[in-house]
Amino acid sequence: MTPPEMTETLKRAEARFRAGARAEAVALVQAAVTRQAPERIVLFARKADALLTRHGERRAALACVSAACRACPGRQDLDLLRVAGLLRLGRTPEAAAALSGLFAPSDKAAPAAYWRYLAQVSLARGEMARASDILARARALGHDDAVLRGLGIRALMAEDPPEALAQARQAQAAFPDHAGLTLQLIRAERAALGPAAARALAEQALERFPEGVTFHLELADILRSLGAPLAARERLELAARCDPRSPLPAVQMALLHLAEGDPRAALAAAEQAETLGRDLPRVELTLATCLEAAGQPEAALARREALFDRGQAGPSGIRDLIKAHLARGDLAAVSRYLAAGQEMFPGHPVLVEQMLRNSGLTEEDFPAGQLTDWLAGCLPAPRLRRLRAEMRLTAFDFAGALTELRRIPVAERDVQYAVLAAKALLFSNRLSVAMRYLRMSLSVWPSDMRLAALVVATFTKAGQERAGLALLQQAAQRRPEGATSLARHRIKLHASLGEFDAALAAFRIALGCEAARMRPETHALLRELAAQGHGEIVATVLREARAAGVWDDPHLHKTLLGQNMTELTIALFDFEKGPLRPLPPGDTAGHITLVQAEPDSNIAAMRFLKHWQAHLQAVPDALPARPRIPRCIFQYWNTLEPPEALVGMIESWRAVPGWQHRLFDRRAALAYLHDTYGTDWARAFSLASNPAEESDFLRLCLLAREGGVYADADDVLVGSLETLVDRGAGFVALLEPGRSIIGNNFLAATPGHLIAELAAKTAREALLARANETTWSKTGPSMLGRATARCLAHWAKTGTPADVAFLGFEDIFGQLAIHNRVPHKRQAGDWRQGAYSRKSVPFARVLQEQLLRQSAGSDFAA
Repeated sequence: MTPPEMTETLKRAEARFRAGARAEAVALVQAAVTRQAPERIVLFARKADALLTRHGERRAALACVSAACRACPGRQDLDLLRVAGLLRLGRTPEAAAALSGLFAPSDKAAPAAYWRYLAQVSLARGEMARASDILARARALGHDDAVLRGLGIRALMAEDPPEALAQARQAQAAFPDHAGLTLQLIRAERAALGPAAARALAEQALERFPEGVTFHLELADILRSLGAPLAARERLELAARCDPRSPLPAVQMALLHLAEGDPRAALAAAEQAETLGRDLPRVELTLATCLEAAGQPEAALARREALFDRGQAGPSGIRDLIKAHLARGDLAAVSRYLAAGQEMFPGHPVLVEQMLRNSGLTEEDFPAGQLTDWLAGCLPAPRLRRLRAEMRLTAFDFAGALTELRRIPVAERDVQYAVLAAKALLFSNRLSVAMRYLRMSLSVWPSDMRLAALVVATFTKAGQERAGLALLQQAAQRRPEGATSLARHRIKLHASLGEFDAALAAFRIALGCEAARMRPETHALLRELAAQGHGEIVATVLREARAAGVWDDPHLHKTLLGQNMTELTIALFDFEKGPLRPLPPGDTAGHITLVQAEPDSNIAAMRFLKHWQAHLQAVPDALPARPRIPRCIFQYWNTLEPPEALVGMIESWRAVPGWQHRLFDRRAALAYLHDTYGTDWARAFSLASNPAEESDFLRLCLLAREGGVYADADDVLVGSLETLVDRGAGFVALLEPGRSIIGNNFLAATPGHLIAELAAKTAREALLARANETTWSKTGPSMLGRATARCLAHWAKTGTPADVAFLGFEDIFGQLAIHNRVPHKRQAGDWRQGAYSRKSVPFARVLQEQLLRQSAGSDFAA
């Protein structure tokens, strides 16, 4: 092909691209590659690569260059052009292999591009120190251009931000008109001095480079981090106008929508990015993230696996694959991708963090200094400081997490720090401090979804739902554009307070943008609506949720939530006569009939509990005098020695002055039941499916016969036990938020109390019958609620004063800490978690293998 023919071919391909005939343009260029004479093939390959890359056909560009390499083997300039294409596509391992052997380490003939690509490979692998060494060798050989200096600044930025800033200023002075170095200066200033300082620099840079799309993108990200999403969105729109062919503004817009809790808008932006840059790994990874957030996990997983199969996943893509398979419980796939990640990107910070977060291990689990020394070589100091706190949280060492967080410099305390600190305070039951900290944090980051979720959890646990709701409403007023994203988190609070109009409004707002995440909130809303007998609204919410895909999970029916939804659906089949039948407010006779007609219905029990509290509950002074709760505390742990994490919790009960304490294990429980109740009762206990059912059954038997207090082994007494149990009633129980479900983790009763006896007999029958129900329904809170409702209905019908007192979370605040995070709740035997305990095994194993190799002298960065 002559030079004029080559030029004409490229012009025709450009015309095809402009006409929208992309496939024809690509085919035209690819067909022309091998028709070039050897002396012109390099020139054509460069021009074809530039043309195809400019139009977003990066894979086709790489194919053209690879064909040229095959046609003209041994041409180092072509090999380097191919490496550039591999790096653009994120195919780092292939790029490293292609660079291997091209030049000797001290070869003065190696061009600057070789050193540049070699450094880029190390940066992509997270090997910052090695990248710095490569660039130092390049300088020693006389290479000192703006691009190499920019790579050196990148290598330093994570390790030593002040030094990176100093070098960036020097480089910018040497190359004042180089846009890439100006961008690195902005990033170095942000890393060293914070986003506010970088914002001014970015705005100045845009005055010099007004059409520079990367500066608009950088400023948008700075604005987002400063809590100005509206300004960030405007800046991204400007970036898109500056370069309509770049997919990066749409990628960043998608991530901004995700941060604001709008996955549908995020998915639309990601799909737009794909039309502009379908070959870019960043585009594919963002699209997969948005698909997952929009409730399409299978489509997201398919894209991630396709990216991995093409060698484009990179460390972030492999991390996302590990997380996706971990959520599916596919530990074989987790192990496979963990091994691949460590082979392709050994010691990369992204994969190291993933491994450590999920291993359940801390630095104390290894010989002194071993893990610390390795991490110091893998992770920048700021990331390492934060990771140490996360590891403590994962290992249930909440006090240790708070200690690590206090060591983090103030300059590094961003919204992610705030989330970790709020979690550590919540999990360590420092609720008053946690509520104050969340008030402060939400004033700075009012639309952050993680903080909003922690507000719901913290204020609910403290019995302060109304205060938590007020805080979220203030955040929405402070940041109106983020109000939609906060709607989902208001649903539970409105529902538990009985504010159903507001709850439904928030439900419909949230349903429009994040239906895939709304399963827990929808369940809470339906439960409270059913407890108040709003059957028609229940039917509407179920229908709208189903249409939006809230229940799209093939395994939902196996879960407690799925079984509750099934009960609601069945109740609606016989709406006029079933447990959701319409009843006038205050109709005590109707509610009594409902419970007697539906003794096995959770819905009927919840409705009666709500009715009794609203219309029949007497004030304590009006009740006749009752016998005092016996001063004996019972607890259960199935083995002889409780786990270390529970020892201090159990001690909080054993140390109560004036109270006897008895801790049963499985053998002692069986002996007690056999000697006190007989063979059938002991057999029922032995038929329990898990330790939770054993504990549920034993507590009812103990309270029915002996009277006293039962507390779960992972509850902590922090105040006065007498304040909790001396309520002038023979049965004291805790109501969960919404006050329609009785929690059974803390109970008190006098001997022979009707509720305890009926509940014990009901649990025994279910165990002996080997009922195919969840633990919650067979022996746990649901069963206790049904037994309590039947007793209350009997007392109401006969005019007998109800011998019961209910506590709310506001009553136990400062007295009793429940629902604590402890390791056994994530073990295979726990009824909540299935096989969760095995999920940490692959991570711990790979981590230990890494450290073993290091101790044997292996170089992880090689």
